[in-house]
This record gives sequence, structure tokens and C-alpha cells, in this order.
Amino acid sequence: MQRRDFTRGLTASALTLPLAQPATANQTEEEKQVQKLVTKLYISSTNGQVLIKQAILLLESQIFVLKFLEALPLINENIVKTRIPLFDQLRLKRMSDLLTGSVIMGDIILMGSSLLIFPNTVNLPAALKLAIPVPYPNYKQSIRPLGSFRPARLKTAPTEAEARRAGSVAGQARLASDTVILELPKARIRPTAS
Repeated sequence: MQRRDFTRGLTASALTLPLAQPATANQTEEEKQVQKLVTKLYISSTNGQVLIKQAILLLESQIFVLKFLEALPLINENIVKTRIPLFDQLRLKRMSDLLTGSVIMGDIILMGSSLLIFPNTVNLPAALKLAIPVPYPNYKQSIRPLGSFRPARLKTAPTEAEARRAGSVAGQARLASDTVILELPKARIRPTAS
């Protein structure tokens, strides 16, 4: 158990390395601040601002869930490097690189505090990660939740038709190799209290 906790901590610290890079002289104050921020994700809807708690991929035979933690890392896309020092296998790709080779998966439906994705493809890679470019459509920053989609069981999972009736379309999902990209035009981010 201790080994598992150590591994999680090591992975989490490695993934936050781009946030902790020292500021350089030619960065603006805003860019310096972005490196330290963690944020919460909201979607504007007819009921006001909805705090998003999870993203759910609903396939015909399986369901995958990625729950959002209290605070999500906000990455400045101008400072993303292709490699993280000492952790060659952990790479963070620029949003522009991810979007270049991506394919459309389908609509994202906002239902309650969840983002539901009904992929139009059945062959999805294992250990899918998530990236949310913000603000739309500039993509100067991105939210990169730690972890990946995990298989889950829901007591009742809506069909796509039921989700469309009960929820609203919030954007479009794209697939880029092992990353699901959520394009959310009505997404808003707020820094957490530090």
C-alpha cells in the first residue's frame, strides 16, 4: 500500500513540474501566475454556472469515468515542453500538437455536474487521458486532470437520446492518440483559494 501511495505521489509531482518552472525575465506577470494556479471548471448553462465534477465516456459495452479533484492543474501552453526532466515516459504534448492529428468523437452533453461523451468509435486506447483547452477558441491554457479514465459501473446509465433530452450539448469531444480533448465554448475557469 505504501508503495502505491509513493508511486501516486511521484507521478503527481512529475505531472505538476511544468507548473513549477522558474519564471524567466521575458514572461508577463500573467504567465508567471498561471504556472502556480490550480482551478475549478464551470460550464455556463440556463441554470447559471455548473461546477463540473466528472467526465464519463459511455460505450455500448463499457463505461469509463474520470473524476475531477478539488483543484485541477492549469497549464500555460506557451511553456509546455515536450519532455519532463528525469521522467522521459511522462510527456506533456502541446495542445496545438494534440489538435492537429485529432478526430471528432462526438458531442459532449452536460447532464447535472457531469460531462457525458458517447463516442462514435468503439476502438479506444487504454488509459485515456483528458485535456480541456481554455479559453475557447484561443487555447492559451489547458486543464490537464491527473489520472486517466477508469472502467466504472453506474447503476443507471442514460442512453444518448435520454441524455440529449435531459441535458444540453456543451461542446465537442476529439480523440488524439491517447488523449480525449474536450472543446467547451461555454467553459469558465476559476482559481481555487490558495
